Amino acid sequence: MLSFACSRWIIDTSSLIEWGWNNFYFNK
Repeated sequence: MLSFACSRWIIDTSSLIEWGWNNFYFNK
């Protein structure tokens, strides 16, 4: 259960960073 939550958090964080980076890059 704990490992599932950790992996879920990592996926959400990495997707959020990727989304934010794409917005930052394309808005320049």
